[in-house]
Amino acid sequence: MATRRLAGYARSAAAYERGRPGYPPAAIDHLAARLRLGPGRTVVDLAAGTGKLTRPLLATGAEVVAVEPVAEMRAELPAAARAIGLPAIRVAAVSSAPRTGAPSRAPGAGFP
Repeated sequence: MATRRLAGYARSAAAYERGRPGYPPAAIDHLAARLRLGPGRTVVDLAAGTGKLTRPLLATGAEVVAVEPVAEMRAELPAAARAIGLPAIRVAAVSSAPRTGAPSRAPGAGFP
C-alpha cells in the first residue's frame, strides 16, 4: 500500500507542485512565533514534498532541512526555492519518512 502511494507521488510531483495550495500566512506566522523561528534556528520539514511548507519556513530566516522520501518530490525543492529568491534548502533523502536518522539532539518542536 505505502509503495503504491509513493509511486503515485513520484508520477505526479510536478502536478502536485502546480496544484496544491500553499499554507496560509497566518499559519506560518503562528508556527514561526511559537517555535521562535529565525536566524540561528534550525527546523526540519518531514515529508517535505515539493516544499510547500519548506519555502515559507525558509523565509523566516531559519535553516530548514527538508526530509522527503520520494526522489521526484525532492527534485522540485531547490528550483522552487530559487524561483522565489530563497536560499538553498538542505535536502535529506530517506527510505521512509519515519526513519530520518536524525540524531537525538536534532531540532524538534513540541506543542503542549
